[in-house]
Amino acid sequence: MRPEARLLLLAGRASFGELEREAATTLMVSGLDWDLVLSLAARHGMVPLLHRHLGHAEADLPRKVLASLWAQAESIARRSSALACELVEVVGLLESRGVAVIPYKGPVLAEALYGNVALREFTDLDLLVRARDAWRAKSVLAERGYAPPFALPPHLESALVSSPRHDELPLVDAARGFVVELHWRTDPDSDVIALEEPQTWRSLEPCQVAGVTMACLPARELLLVLCLHGTKHLWSRLAWLVDVAELLRRDDAVDGQWLLARAQALRCVRRLALGLRLARDLLDAPVPATLRPAIEDGRVASIAANLQSSLFEREYRAPGTLAYIRALSRLQDSPSRQARYLARAALTPTLGDWLSHPLPSHLSFLYLPLRVPRLARKYLRKSA
Repeated sequence: MRPEARLLLLAGRASFGELEREAATTLMVSGLDWDLVLSLAARHGMVPLLHRHLGHAEADLPRKVLASLWAQAESIARRSSALACELVEVVGLLESRGVAVIPYKGPVLAEALYGNVALREFTDLDLLVRARDAWRAKSVLAERGYAPPFALPPHLESALVSSPRHDELPLVDAARGFVVELHWRTDPDSDVIALEEPQTWRSLEPCQVAGVTMACLPARELLLVLCLHGTKHLWSRLAWLVDVAELLRRDDAVDGQWLLARAQALRCVRRLALGLRLARDLLDAPVPATLRPAIEDGRVASIAANLQSSLFEREYRAPGTLAYIRALSRLQDSPSRQARYLARAALTPTLGDWLSHPLPSHLSFLYLPLRVPRLARKYLRKSA
């Protein structure tokens, strides 16, 4: 692994010990490609932690690099602080209108894992609401300047919430550049949080954001949610793995028996295992004994190796749609789940279909015959 990547991995932790500090110093004086370090840090959401751990090593850091890190970290800190304050306002507004909401990721995760919203880069606010409340929440947030970036007729709005391919509605405040994502599921295939169950809301735990107490996900549920989210995006950002590693390092967060049983019930053991294996291999995160056999699964090991080999390339190329679908299908827990995933990916209408052909409800059966040629044209163009 190139030394620039090793430096980034050393910075991937909330606190720096003496061993990490010495290793980082050795790397910094070894003749690093600092342009590559800064490029990788920006791509992987690692600028805040890199600045925190290296910002005081003025003797070993080129002045230009130090200035660039400081400027980027300062800009991220200001935006993160503004988003944290916005989260307080948004949650308060929704709750005042009777919409139950659970904030997760973003400022919540930054405060819980790093003690400071400035140390985790995020660009939007993620909220969990019941499916039946999604459009009411959209109407409430419209009062604060948020609107979806696309227009759908009412019958397609209902189809979006009930679709097995979709689990979120993005809302944009263009004037301030803020984005709120309303989620009614945490994952399209394996929904960790049963929002319709009263027990889910009773089990929430208090967390602090901008000095305000909110109800948030327990650590074990959050760990599973983060692993499924990262795997859905094939772990293209190191910062997501750092979150998982930090949760694994917290003694009170890891209930290996519960995680394995819940993943088995949701049939997402391999997708959980991929995140755990990468966190172990790249960031030395401890994995509970009950989950170690799962991370040694051959498919998990193969895909983890492929992702590690491309994670720190100078010019990152995201996998094409077919490669992405193939990887996610291989991570399904059984042949029947794999067939179901492939069928859903190929045949289920998506937002792209609805926006391309906004048909009336009585013609919705035409989306499937329209989808096949649309996908064929898309992939033939890419192939050409």
